[in-house]
Amino acid sequence: MDQRTLRKQQTRKMIVEKTTSLIRFHGYLRVSTRMIASSCGISQGTIFVHFKSKESLLKEVLNEGIKQLKDDLTSELNPDMDDQIFINSLIHTLIKHEDILTAIYMDYSVFPDDLRRNVTEFESFLKQVLFDHFSNVQKSQLNILDRFLLIDSFLAFIRSILTERSPQSTSSLIKQKRGRIVRLYKMFIER
Repeated sequence: MDQRTLRKQQTRKMIVEKTTSLIRFHGYLRVSTRMIASSCGISQGTIFVHFKSKESLLKEVLNEGIKQLKDDLTSELNPDMDDQIFINSLIHTLIKHEDILTAIYMDYSVFPDDLRRNVTEFESFLKQVLFDHFSNVQKSQLNILDRFLLIDSFLAFIRSILTERSPQSTSSLIKQKRGRIVRLYKMFIER
């Protein structure tokens, strides 16, 4: 690989990393190409050498974040795990990806359709992971509809925590509310 190609790859990677950080602090809508360029120490035109539009850059950042989150959930969670180990692994993974989750849920209403579909697919994936675990460890025999209602309630609680967070906040709300999340999850399992 020649030097020019290597520099282009490094610049593209830097743009993505800085954009990820800016989305975390300012939200999807409020990030401008001027902010990105300033943060990277490059011209705005350089951004468009690497990305067709601001929207394509933001989509790449969020889609890559969702992909990494799914990969981590897949590698960290097993439906046959003990419920305490499962919920601890789930919380650990959510904390690790809290920034991207916060960006997704804070600005979901303004996302383009294809990004919304990706978020919906991610949520379906997560619901299936939780459903499989509920089915393996649940002590009572709830029907499928009731299980999904419990899962939807649990995820709605997680979303509400994430949307409480100020974008400028550096503390993890999931970590702060870990006890509540664990109690709610155990309550659902024991139904």
